[in-house]
Amino acid sequence: MNASWIDTLRLSRREPRADAVDTRPGVRWVELPSGTLRVRTGGHGGPVVVSITDPPNVIEHHDRVFELLEGWARPVCAELPGGGFSIPARSLRFTFDDAAAAVAELLEELELGPSVLAFSCGSAYIALKVAAERPELVSALALIQAPAWREEVQWCRRLDKPPVMRAPVLGQLVMMAADRAVARRWYDKALPRDVPDERRRSFVDPALEALRAGGAFCLASLFQGMVGARGFQPVDQPTLAVWGGADRTHRRSDSRSIAEHAPEARFVEFPEAGHFPDLEEPERFSEALRDHLRRSL
Repeated sequence: MNASWIDTLRLSRREPRADAVDTRPGVRWVELPSGTLRVRTGGHGGPVVVSITDPPNVIEHHDRVFELLEGWARPVCAELPGGGFSIPARSLRFTFDDAAAAVAELLEELELGPSVLAFSCGSAYIALKVAAERPELVSALALIQAPAWREEVQWCRRLDKPPVMRAPVLGQLVMMAADRAVARRWYDKALPRDVPDERRRSFVDPALEALRAGGAFCLASLFQGMVGARGFQPVDQPTLAVWGGADRTHRRSDSRSIAEHAPEARFVEFPEAGHFPDLEEPERFSEALRDHLRRSL
């Protein structure tokens, strides 16, 4: 049972907020069949690098990465419905098919040509699906903190004990009542154990500010939407696999197992980074991605 209609119903009634697109240059609303997406675009030349925020992260978490990419690429950062301020269409049910359709619609709407998809965690599998089914839209991949799908499913189950987020209706109600508490707890687990307070606040504060301002963190619906995925076709696009070695939530995961989906992937590990290696070490990520694209495109 998928109870994501609870979140779709309440979020689809919202109107796009003017103040949500005034936070950074290049932030705007993009109207798509799947919903109204909050998107930031920038840069003037080079490859198009598209990122999807990993809830409870929002566009503002990507500031430094975005700035670095603008020096050599055309970055795009978007919030899919269920995270941040994007608004779902009433027909959306947070499935992988829905998410892949939204990404493909966004790429087509922006008309920037074949793009590099730099997607993290659960959205990495959306990138794999789009790359396999719509190869004309995707020139390369950067899959961040993403093991093989079978390992990702086990990871979700380990995190959701007792199984609240996977429980239809109950999970949605818990997130409606306690989204900020869940967000704080997530960052406590996802960041390295010895992370400085200032670095921790740089993740927690933007997330809580967005939630207080009406942003969404539909973790239960996103979890339940993942249930329907049944595997992914291997991709041909050049792939960079980025891994944070200090991510305690993935200590049982085989970081190199992503090769099951991207057989020719190049692997790079940031030993001191947690669950967000691209955001925790943006300079290193930008250089690793740039080097990967120089070699492969």
